[in-house]
Amino acid sequence: MKIFLLSLLLMPYVVFAGDVSLVKITNEEDSEVSVMFVRLHENGDVAQFGKHVFLNGQKLKTDLYGDSLDYSGIVLERKRGRDIAVLRGLNIDGVSGGALEIDFLYNGITGRRLTTTLEFVKIRDEWQVQKNGSVVKHLHCVSNKKPFVGTIGIKKIIIK
Repeated sequence: MKIFLLSLLLMPYVVFAGDVSLVKITNEEDSEVSVMFVRLHENGDVAQFGKHVFLNGQKLKTDLYGDSLDYSGIVLERKRGRDIAVLRGLNIDGVSGGALEIDFLYNGITGRRLTTTLEFVKIRDEWQVQKNGSVVKHLHCVSNKKPFVGTIGIKKIIIK
C-alpha cells in the first residue's frame, strides 16, 4: 500500500497500459487523491484525457473525457451541486498541447472564482504539465476557511 502511494508521487509514469499520468491533485479537506492522465494513441498523440480518483490507495473511479478539453472543461471537484474546481483547455489539442486553465471557487458565499493557467506540452515525446517552463507534478488545494462558517472555497492552489 505504501509503495503504491509513493509511486503516485513519481510523475510522469505509466499508471495503466497506455495511460500516462500528468499531475496529482490533493486537498486539505479529505485524503482523496486524483491523478490526471492522458491515454495515448500509438503515435503518441492524445486519445483521451482522464482522471483516476483514489482513497487510501484504493481506486474509487476513473473518469474519461475526449481528446481535447473544450471550454466546458473537466470538473475536478463538485460539492453540494457546485463546481468547486474545473480544468479547461484554452486552444488545446491532442497533437501540440496548449494552455490549461483551472477555475476554482474562492468564496462560496459571494460566488467569487479565481483562475490559474498552466501549459500542456509535449517535450521529446513526453506529455507534461508546466507552469512558467517548470514541470508541475502536484497541485494542492488550500481551503479558504472562515470562523464559525468553516470551508467556503479554495484559498489557493499550491503548484509543485
